[in-house]
Amino acid sequence: MKQIFQIPNNCKTVTVEQFGDKIIATFEAIYEPKDGDFVTTYFQEDKPHSYCTFVKRGNSEGVNTPTYFGIGPRGIVSYEQEFGNLNEAFVTRPATATERQQLLSALEKESKRWNPDLKRVEPIRWRAKGDELFYYLIIAAGTVSVNSTTDEYENFCNSNYNTGNYCKTRDEAEQFAAKVRELFKSRTL
Repeated sequence: MKQIFQIPNNCKTVTVEQFGDKIIATFEAIYEPKDGDFVTTYFQEDKPHSYCTFVKRGNSEGVNTPTYFGIGPRGIVSYEQEFGNLNEAFVTRPATATERQQLLSALEKESKRWNPDLKRVEPIRWRAKGDELFYYLIIAAGTVSVNSTTDEYENFCNSNYNTGNYCKTRDEAEQFAAKVRELFKSRTL
């Protein structure tokens, strides 16, 4: 007896099993990542490796195309590599909690974080801990000078951090001070 199946467009595999006098056909849908999903991709002939990626839907010239970034086999975070559309050569599935954490940890090592609201990678701003000093500018009596202190996480330190008057090194603060001095010099009333 001949049977003809119409396979839906969104299916990637069909499993046919026979149980006695019954045949059961199961259609497995193609996984379509949603904006911001964490996924794992690999070539069909490979088994999953450590290439855990997240998806960000981009808009290039009016075309909604997925962009994939992630960690490769060496654990290095790759922001600039765009993999384009997933095609038949790749298997894509939702990332496990462990794979998701691998990516988040790799981002953190690079002083980056995933912003789930804006669906993008962002830098993590440095903040002094313990006995570490931070450097800030003092602007008084027409001068701009650099000072330092430890971060006590109180109003003064929080205000400097939140306004960007917070530098990791004296050299960074001196460069910042030079720009502020130049800004004051160029200002005309």
